[in-house]
Amino acid sequence: MVAPGCKNAHLATITSQAEQDILSGLMAGSDRNAWLGGFQGGKSLFENWHWVKGEKWDYTAWADGEANDTPFGTYIPGSEQHLETLLGDEDIERDPGVWNDAPGSELKYFVVESEHCS
Repeated sequence: MVAPGCKNAHLATITSQAEQDILSGLMAGSDRNAWLGGFQGGKSLFENWHWVKGEKWDYTAWADGEANDTPFGTYIPGSEQHLETLLGDEDIERDPGVWNDAPGSELKYFVVESEHCS
């Protein structure tokens, strides 16, 4: 659901450190990972990533060891072609908001951005 008065909502695209800082703040209070508006158009790990709005893919915030095409611990080329943002995790020293590649079939929260809100 989009807030009243908002149009052109889409999965969030993170194209700068400033936007990543906002995302990290949002994820610090979350209890679940969430989809972002990134997707991969090929089967190589770090190539052919795109944003749903067509912005240039020149900023990334991958978690350590990501992107890795490894759902459930098994490497399968091209198996994780969607972008999620992760919770922080003190046990593995992970900051909130870092990115992971994931299978698109997983049910998750999502982060949305909207333009022209009144």
